[in-house]
Amino acid sequence: GGWEAAVVMSQAEAVKRTTLEARASNAVTTDANIFITLTKKLALNKIDSGRRLILKREIEVFDYAGAIYSALPTGVLVVTEAEECINAMTIGWGSLGIEWGTNIFTIYVRASRFTHELLERSGEFVVSVPYGEEHASKVKKALGICGSRSGRDVDKIAQSKLTIVDSEIVQPPAIKEFPLTLECKVVFSQPQPVNLINSRFKKFYPTDAEGNADNHVAYYGEIVKAYIIEG
Repeated sequence: GGWEAAVVMSQAEAVKRTTLEARASNAVTTDANIFITLTKKLALNKIDSGRRLILKREIEVFDYAGAIYSALPTGVLVVTEAEECINAMTIGWGSLGIEWGTNIFTIYVRASRFTHELLERSGEFVVSVPYGEEHASKVKKALGICGSRSGRDVDKIAQSKLTIVDSEIVQPPAIKEFPLTLECKVVFSQPQPVNLINSRFKKFYPTDAEGNADNHVAYYGEIVKAYIIEG
């Protein structure tokens, strides 16, 4: 009888100990779940309050060369960022090609522009191209603002009411309303001395036009990521 009682007591203690361990384990699991949930909520709040994570469809850039070149005469955006200062500038010049065995997009920026300053500091840019008609009215307004004002004086992204989207590789963001996106890293830059440019093109450098007489700098950007924003 005493031996059986001892066995029963041992079994009871084992069950109790197992129950306590299980509760402790559940508590840890619950605490971990709460922590994970809170972390996710904080992350979502951070995304919602700033840049947004949006679905992107990766593309072969040369499949969209026609769309890019068709958009250039009307305007596309070049987005730059340095030290948390984001700027967008409208461009109508640009070229897509292959150099050094890699896909390159070249932009041409006057040395006096704020975009030039940011490029010299960061060495990265994003080419944001209108694609589709969903944001047509906002695109037209943004191209006007970003092509006529300086980022030194105004926040052109905010004035244009554009939605910034985290890039995949580079620091400057993409723009939701300009969904065809090329992320670029500068691999070479070259000033274009005005005195060496064919006289046919001197009209682009009028000496009496403030801010338009200085030379362009060609920035050769390796395309490190290409996609269309679909979210």
